[in-house]
Amino acid sequence: MVCSVEPGTLRVRPVPLPARGPAAGPCGGRCGVRLPAPPEGQPIPVLRTSLRRTAVGAAALALTAVGAAATTAGAATPTTSGASFVLPALVRVSVVDATHTVLDRIVLTDGHTVTTASGGTHVCDGTNGGANPSRVPTPTAALDTATRAAHSGWDGTWYDSFSDYDVTTIAGEAAAPGTYWNISVNGTSIPVGGCQFRLHTGDQVAFTLTAF
Repeated sequence: MVCSVEPGTLRVRPVPLPARGPAAGPCGGRCGVRLPAPPEGQPIPVLRTSLRRTAVGAAALALTAVGAAATTAGAATPTTSGASFVLPALVRVSVVDATHTVLDRIVLTDGHTVTTASGGTHVCDGTNGGANPSRVPTPTAALDTATRAAHSGWDGTWYDSFSDYDVTTIAGEAAAPGTYWNISVNGTSIPVGGCQFRLHTGDQVAFTLTAF
């Protein structure tokens, strides 16, 4: 006797084997489980339960693959909302009076709120006067960063009429009557206030004591 699996079920029943000549092997050719050949022209029987389990497993793997692909796509193309974000800028800030260089530093700066003794506390982030739609690094903010890094300071008068500071003193060097602190970027005087002009990494920012 051997065991045979009936097609479409998990039922197992014994099946007698006809004699086939001399015994083959230690158990006379009757070891193991044999599946009887199907009638001619009919497909080989399979277990429905096995097929169902295989289908469920394949579907689960497919869903997992789709989920992983969606996660990867989402990570590759992040979405943003609200105002755009501008990275800080790595710039060089120099301060030059009539005779020498007062300050020369490379700083990483962004647009931020600044405070001076004469002008008080105000934003200096490029949005001043509507010059930029979102926060950006600016020359006066870079000066603020550089002087704080040098354990120094600066002062300036705030003017509501153009939403910006007029820099008057840097590191103890005050602009005398008939002079002012000219702000230039890459050798060119800026056309707007120091809290309105946008800086980019690599810019050379200079505050130079200049005669009217």
